[in-house]
Amino acid sequence: MAGCGEGLAYEWTCALPSGLQCRLSATQAVASFGTASTASLDLSALDLGAAPSIVLGVTVSKGERFASASVSLALADEPVANVLIVWSGELAATDSSGAVRVDAQNGRLVLWTDPVEPGSSFKWDVVGPGLDTTSGAVAVTQANGFASGLTSAELALNLGDMAGLVLGGRYTVSVQVTLPSGLRGVAGMTVSVNRPPSGGQCAPQLTGSERALMDAIEIGCEDWWSDMLPVSYQ
Repeated sequence: MAGCGEGLAYEWTCALPSGLQCRLSATQAVASFGTASTASLDLSALDLGAAPSIVLGVTVSKGERFASASVSLALADEPVANVLIVWSGELAATDSSGAVRVDAQNGRLVLWTDPVEPGSSFKWDVVGPGLDTTSGAVAVTQANGFASGLTSAELALNLGDMAGLVLGGRYTVSVQVTLPSGLRGVAGMTVSVNRPPSGGQCAPQLTGSERALMDAIEIGCEDWWSDMLPVSYQ
């Protein structure tokens, strides 16, 4: 299952919580979702049994290089509210896998739901290496980076204050919204914490004829690696 768009190949998968692949109800064949950069999912055509969720994954490759991402979709036998997570942040950007990359030292990330209906209630969670708000063991306080708690319409995270945050870690941020009518909806996104640039070196570019306190000295840097490119120098 591979198809190319602008040099990239996409392979989509669907799996049940048991790890078995999703199958079509009519033929019991393994479900196929095309090879484009987007996938369309018809749940009514799948034999999902009583599964509470499915995992939709994609592997994107170009030559020998590849990256994978997945999302767990909760299933319900009742109408659900359409909820999206919107975000803004300092020193934050979206990477090729769709995750939001953030700087752990100085970053601030603010997330909120769209749409927001007055009278709705909210339950946010952050789960990943060293940090799991569902366990009750994490101090959800301003001092620990949770500027707005977990039950407000927005989730404000001061990343530099968050104890347990792991550089290079990937975290799932999710929210459950309950509308005044009782209708509920859930949404989630992935946040990836940048590691600091590493592996490079900087050295003066000397010709041997420099005069002390008179000539400008040029410094050259090379071979630096970072989660987010290009690297900037200051």
